[in-house]
Amino acid sequence: MLIEVLKVGVNFLIELFSGDLPSLYYIWFVVLFLIYFSLGLIINRFSTLKYKGWERIAGFSIGIVVHISLAKFLSVIVEDAIKNPSAVSYYFLGLIMLTGSVIVETLYRWVRVKSKRSLVSFLILPSFIILLSIFYFSMKNISAIATASTSFIITLSIVTTVLMIGLIILLEKEEVA
Repeated sequence: MLIEVLKVGVNFLIELFSGDLPSLYYIWFVVLFLIYFSLGLIINRFSTLKYKGWERIAGFSIGIVVHISLAKFLSVIVEDAIKNPSAVSYYFLGLIMLTGSVIVETLYRWVRVKSKRSLVSFLILPSFIILLSIFYFSMKNISAIATASTSFIITLSIVTTVLMIGLIILLEKEEVA
């Protein structure tokens, strides 16, 4: 499995820097990265848990590769997940999942700074709703999502929500330590 994740990461980097991906992907990727990085710096000013710039870049990079790999893996499990799957469709699915993760992590950190209490149970439903909303609004513009089955999109949303809850639990344990 680790070899497959490394293959996905290398292939993704090759296609990302070759310029073969649709322009929408590059725009979305850069805007998401800038939002993630800048909001992280702003929240760091008020948070007890500080992240260095390279840690945020590494987290973002690892996140996109993990989400792409997860989309590929789940497409094998879910029957008729994507009609005519291609690498680009998995890249878009991974980017959508990463977008949901970035939104929920930022919301969590912002609310956590303001309230100073545990929020894991509070964010379960909003996480799922945010992910489904992103998938829904992306369906009209991205053919990779339009060809994905509803059961596959729901499976991706549930798995990503569970991963985000795990991330939030780890963030809370890191803040306590």
